[in-house]
Amino acid sequence: MALHGDEHADLLIVLHRVARVCLRLGRLEEARRYSERAVRIAERAFGSDNIALVRPLSALAEAMFALGRLDDCYLEMIDAKYHLVTLGRNLRREYSLPANKKLKFTFR
Repeated sequence: MALHGDEHADLLIVLHRVARVCLRLGRLEEARRYSERAVRIAERAFGSDNIALVRPLSALAEAMFALGRLDDCYLEMIDAKYHLVTLGRNLRREYSLPANKKLKFTFR
């Protein structure tokens, strides 16, 4: 943390993975906190319309759902879906793909 600081974009993948582990262990509030932090960092580093937000937003939505906060979960998933649709449109423009060609996204 001393090298880049505790809000550096390189922390995104670590925070996402820790959030996923917390979800699997049933530590839902921790998963929510790690995901929220990852979302904040991604928004500051890349802006609010970047694909980097999809993973932390989906983990946040999953934590909210598991906590029974369905209204919040719904809003987070809407946000994540918006980012995916935006990414698809940008890819179509950048690579001149026809509108009828399906795009497949794989997250790891």
